[in-house]
Amino acid sequence: MDALPAILLVDNEDLLRRAMLRLLQTETYDLMGVASAQEALDTAAELGVRLKVLLVDWNLNGSARGLVEEAHRKYPWVRIMILTGAPELVGEVDDVDRILEKPFDTSLLIKLLRALVSVNPD
Repeated sequence: MDALPAILLVDNEDLLRRAMLRLLQTETYDLMGVASAQEALDTAAELGVRLKVLLVDWNLNGSARGLVEEAHRKYPWVRIMILTGAPELVGEVDDVDRILEKPFDTSLLIKLLRALVSVNPD
């Protein structure tokens, strides 16, 4: 049996991260959540090609941009989605596939995740 594609949520707010993981757990992905950029990079290294999508809260203690750049450099096949309440603060980020403004509808997030996973080469 093939391993499920992995989606990694990076959000330093524990309650929000756990709530998001609960909302998404009905999907057929291996969902994981971490609280920091370093944890995200360590987990990405462990997952390797199974990692399909990186969901990053833009308000990640000031380390979201560096995480996105490093993840894109090390794992170019991974699709990256930014979650933010202030999209105007994101500015130009070349390595991002999608920016989703908070608050958002869960069904929209699921639809976008499915699309990102489907365009990701195995």
